[in-house]
Amino acid sequence: MEIFSVLALSATLHVLGGIYTQRSASDSIQQGRGTFLEELSEASHIRHNCTPCLFLIIDELGRATSMHDGIAIAYATFHYLLEQKRCMILSLSHYPKNC
Repeated sequence: MEIFSVLALSATLHVLGGIYTQRSASDSIQQGRGTFLEELSEASHIRHNCTPCLFLIIDELGRATSMHDGIAIAYATFHYLLEQKRCMILSLSHYPKNC
């Protein structure tokens, strides 16, 4: 699987069944749920409920842990979503391209 970064002024998309977003989770310490757990819970919800007709916008997946763990989480999640669910993904990340 290859993931490409593309800068574009415009894009043409087919008819979508919906748009899911996951962005910068915050913690719920009072309920015993840290940022990492919240973030992975949101990603899990998207993973289980997405279809090929959805467009996913995912911001900083894996940011609540170390760089290498975060890259592994993001890669595994995107690989599953692209290969198994066949949905479209726009991902934003602070990870360097050569990691």
